[in-house]
Amino acid sequence: MKLQHILFWLVLPLCFVCLFGLRHWALSFSAQPVAIFAQDQDPTPTENSAPAIGKLTHLYEGWRDTGTPNTQGFSYITLPLVEPDAIQSFADGVTTLDTTADQSESAGYFSTSGKGLERTAGYGVRFAVQVAQESHIRADRAGFSVLVLSSQDVSGTLGIELGFWTNEIWAQEGGEPPELFTHAEGVTFDTTVMHDYDLMVLADQYALYADGALILTGALRDYSAFEGQPNPYATPDLVFLGDDTGS
Repeated sequence: MKLQHILFWLVLPLCFVCLFGLRHWALSFSAQPVAIFAQDQDPTPTENSAPAIGKLTHLYEGWRDTGTPNTQGFSYITLPLVEPDAIQSFADGVTTLDTTADQSESAGYFSTSGKGLERTAGYGVRFAVQVAQESHIRADRAGFSVLVLSSQDVSGTLGIELGFWTNEIWAQEGGEPPELFTHAEGVTFDTTVMHDYDLMVLADQYALYADGALILTGALRDYSAFEGQPNPYATPDLVFLGDDTGS
């Protein structure tokens, strides 16, 4: 399978994308299911403990051989909307999305679970990803991103966007410009190897596990100051996987 800037295999719960900035990449979704899950106990992060997983809700299952995620309820959106250079394809249970032809383009898969992502109760997003190649021209951009927004409450719509480089996973800062969408906490990590990720959310915190080991924690962010159009950051209960920028 061809990859140029970034490739990943995925098993995930909800999905959503932010359309901001610039990125260049290619990705692949594995035949494993995209799923969301409830937490069946207080998932207090510890360095050596795997996350507590409750009931799984599968949103995309490549093994069904129906095609790309938009054949199973995801929305596939590109910018530009008409005649994009981004290409999605499906073969042998694997979806490949390639946006390397034009670095200014964005493309990815959005999904709403149909159920609230209640951060007070806790929830998680599971996905498997391998980043084959990735490029960026700014330290606050990444070729592949995962964005999860919780249900709206008195604090607004809080969530987290994680950027993936080949050697690091890091969080996009929230708040007001100029801090908005800048490089926040991160971890040095080899994403060029296939890993199973669990992104856990509880109260105002998130925890990212890779293959059952805790690798990154931090506070949820408020991205509501973003004023661009379209504005996915104003949509609660969303998950995105893809290239949501253009640099």
